Amino acid sequence: MVSSTRVVFSRRGKATNAANAMVLSAATPRAGHVTTLHLNNADYDVALQGEVRSSLNELHHLNYLDLSGNDFGDAKVSCMEREREALLSFKNGLIDDHGHLSSWQSDECCEWYGVECNNTTRHVITLRVNGVKLRGKIGSSLLELHHLDYLDLSRNDFGGIPIPELIVSMKQLQHLYLGSSNFSGIVPIQIGNLTNLRSLDLSYNSLKTENLDWLLSSIPIRVGQLSKLQLLDLSHNSLEGLVSESHFVKHDKLNTLDLSFNSLIFDIPLDWSPPFQLKTLCLARCNVDEAPEWFWNSSSLIQNLYLYDNQIRGTVPNLSSTSIEFMDLSVNQFSEPTLWQNTYKFGRNIHSLGVLDLSNNNLLGKIPTSTQLHSFDASSYAGNDGLCGDPLPKCLDDRLRPSTINPGVNMNERDSNNFSFMEEVGISMGFGFIFGFWGVVGSIILKKSWRIAFFNLFDDCCVCIQMETKLK
Repeated sequence: MVSSTRVVFSRRGKATNAANAMVLSAATPRAGHVTTLHLNNADYDVALQGEVRSSLNELHHLNYLDLSGNDFGDAKVSCMEREREALLSFKNGLIDDHGHLSSWQSDECCEWYGVECNNTTRHVITLRVNGVKLRGKIGSSLLELHHLDYLDLSRNDFGGIPIPELIVSMKQLQHLYLGSSNFSGIVPIQIGNLTNLRSLDLSYNSLKTENLDWLLSSIPIRVGQLSKLQLLDLSHNSLEGLVSESHFVKHDKLNTLDLSFNSLIFDIPLDWSPPFQLKTLCLARCNVDEAPEWFWNSSSLIQNLYLYDNQIRGTVPNLSSTSIEFMDLSVNQFSEPTLWQNTYKFGRNIHSLGVLDLSNNNLLGKIPTSTQLHSFDASSYAGNDGLCGDPLPKCLDDRLRPSTINPGVNMNERDSNNFSFMEEVGISMGFGFIFGFWGVVGSIILKKSWRIAFFNLFDDCCVCIQMETKLK
């Protein structure tokens, strides 16, 4: 067996153009195990020129190719032939009813629909054929794409087959999207071996699992730990089993978590402090009956919160986030008086919130005024028979604050409003008296003719009063 080879030219061996041409054109079978070819002009005294031969594609084990800083004119390295053949084999196993893969014919596979290559090495690094309604079989030829780190087969129809084992053996993958592609069966535990994954989307399939042990970061590395995950979407499947805090111990990079519409059981302490800072949390229809504190404690960066269709009771969170844009708490059991305590603060302090849904709960009382809460559409509060006030119909007696609203908050607000009104009236009367009094007195003091007329009038009045008194 021929061992792998690394070819690097140093400055001590000055490469001539003739030698360069030989290197670029003579990729013979004897050089077939070259793994690294470094011809960066920064390391040499002359720039490479001439034609970049397609025979480079015969270096099947080549992992690194650097030709930067040279002068090849408009020439470029075409895609690797073995990877082109692998893609064609993958296509042959598929049924492309709409002809989206019709471009997969030319010699340059890097220009094919859904294919992206590394600009330097021309290795295929991305295969994105999502949403084109492909059917058929996923062939093992994908394993020939050793540099593929992004695979998106979502929104296709693979006929209810299990997730192929070949996919979960592609350990170089960083992003794997298989959502809405009609996969079924058990989630292969080998998926935990994809330790480089940043994104994993298995949503909207018919997948099952007895547990999520393949997520565990406390089990041996040979079984797997997905500690680099930033996005995890397992929603809309038939997953069962226990979810504990041990599943997320080392997932400090996680920012998007969606486990909605599964039959999972959450066994996480209410006071658990997660290692992650979520931007999106989706746990709709997950049999959650009590919202643990970590939901809210991890919310400083949260933008989207979906907790609808559960059995959550108690208080709406007093989120510290200033960036939340979407909050759906509909179809739950919120009814406690404490709900409005936090919602009052929430509605006054959060200005980025664009969508709020509190519909179909058991809310009572009047929607607090002077907050952002009354600016949402009436549908945000529909299905709460005891709720009233703008934007819903007016309460029967707006002078009373129902007991479900925080009385301390509303009394303080009313007293503050009354005090402000009386204070304004008093100030207005004071200014009126000052300007009126000094307007008259000041004119009398400063203007002599007015002063004489005033005292003459005063004397006449006194004479009239004396005469009337004598007549009586």
